[in-house]
Amino acid sequence: MNIRLNKIILFIPLVLYQFCFSQDIYLVKDIVPGKGNAKIYGLTVVGDRVFFSCNDSIHGYELWQSDGTEEGTYMVKDIYPGIGPYGYPNASYPGNMINYNGTLYFQALDSIHGYELWKSDGSEEGTVLVKDIYAGEESSFPECMTISGGSLFFSADDGINGNELWKTDGTEQGTEMVVDIAPMDSSSCPDYLIDYNDTLYFAAFNQYGDELWRSDGTEEGTEMVIDLVEGQAGSCPIYLVSACGLIFFNSMSNESCGQHLWRTDGTHEGTIMLKPSPPT
Repeated sequence: MNIRLNKIILFIPLVLYQFCFSQDIYLVKDIVPGKGNAKIYGLTVVGDRVFFSCNDSIHGYELWQSDGTEEGTYMVKDIYPGIGPYGYPNASYPGNMINYNGTLYFQALDSIHGYELWKSDGSEEGTVLVKDIYAGEESSFPECMTISGGSLFFSADDGINGNELWKTDGTEQGTEMVVDIAPMDSSSCPDYLIDYNDTLYFAAFNQYGDELWRSDGTEEGTEMVIDLVEGQAGSCPIYLVSACGLIFFNSMSNESCGQHLWRTDGTHEGTIMLKPSPPT
């Protein structure tokens, strides 16, 4: 290793050290006083506040918010109050949080509805269930929340059509299944949702297997981009990302074994496998 490279390697940790310790780092609030652990997760910024889930050892895992001050760090709402059958506090376990039009959307559990779609404006009265997608105590498990074309898309199971693609505008009546991609009591299980040019791209399963799909939020505008592995086997596209004006993903194909890197411009013709250069 040459002297210049040695200096660079030594310089990087020094810069990081100076940056970290030049900042005003402090404990915002001791949520569980003493040696307790609040187990904070799901930090999501909405405006000038950060929302998160934590367990204060009194209410179980519930929705909290903070403006960076001790007095401004508090539980938003005890969504699932009371004590459970084993003497521990009930918990709503807020998760899959996202900022949509300045409002927090998330998955949570209460004593009536199971895991469903909720929203919060940061106030107790403004933290409400958006829709009971799987009616009753069963759970729809809204996940993979992604904003595209002005709508909030997610996957959910309504107990009738299986796990399918849904969207919401934040209202109960505006929360609806986009299309039943895998009918006949099956689930398409939409996954790896991303926005690209105001169109949603994702992986989904039906009679063609697990393939790449796109949707503009309408039933007629939801279609498979390309069937990379013909038949029911599926190409299993994963890890979709948008970069350099294209979508990149890992997938299989009829012509190759195993997962390879692909790119697409959203069209059948523009979906190409990126082959590594041959060794020289």
